[in-house]
Amino acid sequence: MTRSFHPERAPLVSAIREVVERPGPGLILLYGRRGSGISTLLDAAVGKANLVRFPLPALADPDQRALLRQRLASTWPTTADELREVLPRTSALRAPTAVPPDPAEGPWDWDWLVASLAARHPEGGAAPVLVLEDLEHVSIRRDRFAQGLAAGWEEVRRRSSRAVLILATRDPQVFGELTDPESVLEPLQDRQLELAPLTLRGVSEALSGWAPEDRLRAWSVLGGSPGRLSLLERGRSLGWNLRRLLLDPAGPLHREMEDHLVRNELNQPGRYGTLLRTVALGGNTWGRIREAFPGERGSGRPGPYAQRLVDLGLLAVEQSLDAGPRSRSRRYHVVDPLQAAWYQLVLPHLPDLRLGRRRDVWRDQVEPRLPGLTAARLPTGVREILERGVEISAESSAREVGALWGPGYDIPVAGVLRNAAAFYSLTAGPGRRFSPLDLEGLDRAIRETRYGFGRERRVRLLVSWDPVSDEMESEVARRDLTRVLDQEFLLGE
Repeated sequence: MTRSFHPERAPLVSAIREVVERPGPGLILLYGRRGSGISTLLDAAVGKANLVRFPLPALADPDQRALLRQRLASTWPTTADELREVLPRTSALRAPTAVPPDPAEGPWDWDWLVASLAARHPEGGAAPVLVLEDLEHVSIRRDRFAQGLAAGWEEVRRRSSRAVLILATRDPQVFGELTDPESVLEPLQDRQLELAPLTLRGVSEALSGWAPEDRLRAWSVLGGSPGRLSLLERGRSLGWNLRRLLLDPAGPLHREMEDHLVRNELNQPGRYGTLLRTVALGGNTWGRIREAFPGERGSGRPGPYAQRLVDLGLLAVEQSLDAGPRSRSRRYHVVDPLQAAWYQLVLPHLPDLRLGRRRDVWRDQVEPRLPGLTAARLPTGVREILERGVEISAESSAREVGALWGPGYDIPVAGVLRNAAAFYSLTAGPGRRFSPLDLEGLDRAIRETRYGFGRERRVRLLVSWDPVSDEMESEVARRDLTRVLDQEFLLGE
């Protein structure tokens, strides 16, 4: 069994192994974006000897079922008598008069396919592990699909068979439907797991041969997708890789970004693209988004488009940590950093790129703007690290993490520690150093928000990529409950 998974995936590997190795059946729902590393995760947690992975092809439902039945029969053969014993007497998807199928005849229904796991016997007595991937390609109504899976799994559970079913999707909306409390599958699930992107620390470890600032820039542009990171040639510079992968119209990341709206089968992709571009360029409030659609009637006209992007996991909506229950103040951001970089750095220069001028575009347009993009992304990196439970110096890990904004204050990283202290942060990317005036500004901002008001301890965090000056070291030492989180903290070194 391979263990070549990233350390940040260790909790997920352990969770899957626990279900696979225990007695009796187990059902896992797994969500991960394209390139999130599902294959590596499954290899590490399960191995290949007792694993059948079946990506649902883009075919009609009978063909999907027929191909799955063929795969199961060829991998884990079983006798007709064993199958008849475990199949439900009637199908959940057919009329009550249906009878168990002849094992030699046409494609079975989903409940029969799942129930047949109770009769599958991999070599060595291991539990059969079936992974149904790409559930977004299901060809029948998803509620009926879930009903069939649930009925089949009930049969496996009734027999206490040692089998594992893993349902994997790259679509957050599908994952939400299957994990909804109203879903027939929800009470049968043993684990609901999400492959979050690697943090800045994780990307830094994966690119350990590069200079720290290039690791930061790679994370800022590509995010934490293991699939994208695997495309990088480590012996070459970041610039060489981005020119080849992203700026070259034939590059895989360039093609991925050109197709990202089409791949999600969005009608009127131009409107969705305009909305994403507006947010990527800094229009992160509803008022700024509305300005991108001049002449539209009704204040909520772009609303359905924004909601669709939220449902697809392409756009995120956030409230300030101190917002009241009726507050309508929202901020939007593009979830995928590569999409944001596409709209900021690449899309405006497509004519030149298609003329083969990617070196000129890199030198004159992209490279000079990377520091600004990196600085803007750094608060997100800090929040991702804190959300993973990393301890802050001698303090505690974070219990709540978010941002604070309102009249007179804008604090990009704030929250509450597990020791009940509130914390408030400023971030400074490469090339910028804090001064005592920054601390005074943070103090003024804290006084403008009631978040953390009345707590005994309030911690100030200065997240600084470059070493702080001697003057700032003295200022921090003079102040109680003020900490510096440096480059070593960000990279986990």
